[in-house]
Amino acid sequence: MSDLFDLKQARSIEAEIAIEDAKLIQKNNEPSKVDILSISKRLNNLLAPHDSFWIRWNYFAEKNGIEI
Repeated sequence: MSDLFDLKQARSIEAEIAIEDAKLIQKNNEPSKVDILSISKRLNNLLAPHDSFWIRWNYFAEKNGIEI
């Protein structure tokens, strides 16, 4: 976490971008299952298993019929 790098959490820049993309999909009223799965794969490769964003993403995915 650093003001210098403009990071909100202790994550890589790639992880922050993936989270921002995930947040955009969450705003969609009818998100595509393909998009959810694609973002899930990216997040899985970039986030630690204990990252706080997983709670939000898992809820969203399950609500849209995707089990992660």
